[in-house]
Amino acid sequence: MKLSEISNNVVPKSVYPTVMEYISITIGLIIMSCGWNWFIIPYNITGGGATGLSALIQYSTGIPVYISYLAMNVVLIVIAIKQLGWAFSIKTIFAVGGEYQCLAGGHCAGDKEDGQGMTKTVNIYRFCVW
Repeated sequence: MKLSEISNNVVPKSVYPTVMEYISITIGLIIMSCGWNWFIIPYNITGGGATGLSALIQYSTGIPVYISYLAMNVVLIVIAIKQLGWAFSIKTIFAVGGEYQCLAGGHCAGDKEDGQGMTKTVNIYRFCVW
């Protein structure tokens, strides 16, 4: 079989925009998570939105950012599902879940070594980039 005989319609064209949207969301999650874990949280800076409010909660109570971030977003997602439906909320659930994973993986950012001679920041980078 020649290469020119193979159909190029293996994946329907309607799938490509959706895949590209999820890839874009994932890249944005990685950039945001690394920024929060490397710069904002270790230096006690606050930002905006649910993550910024979670950082304020961490600075005042010691509750890690990722716990309060998830709690706030679960409440907001439940409200969004009731108001807007599942179809609208799927990408939001994907983004919140991905951000939670990256924040939870880097919650102890700092310059302590992990026993293997690597700092937590390097481990955060390895986690965020998978």
